[in-house]
Amino acid sequence: MVENIINRYIAYSVSDKLWNSTRDRMMYENFVKIFEKYHKGKYYGQWGLNHAFQGRQGGVDWFAALLDQEQDSPLKGKILSIVYLYQDCKAITNGKYKVYSCNSYQLRPGIRPHLVRET
Repeated sequence: MVENIINRYIAYSVSDKLWNSTRDRMMYENFVKIFEKYHKGKYYGQWGLNHAFQGRQGGVDWFAALLDQEQDSPLKGKILSIVYLYQDCKAITNGKYKVYSCNSYQLRPGIRPHLVRET
């Protein structure tokens, strides 16, 4: 889709502070367009940790939050996010690409942890 190529340039042209909000908004708008055309069935996506948050986190309305809460979302109230972290996992920050550990993510009320151990 040519629109996605244009969106890439728009997303990379904003400040680092607006990067996540801009990109996830574009992901949402793109998904809604696709859903309107091919809405039958169930959808599954494997996204990075932050994209799965169903509420504002770090000042950003992430992809799942937009799908679950936007007035025009065809999936409003129908989103299930399953977030998983691996033992000794690492993540890369936006912009400067600094690697950090994320295996001890602090949970908030309403988030149920389920540990799966390799046997």
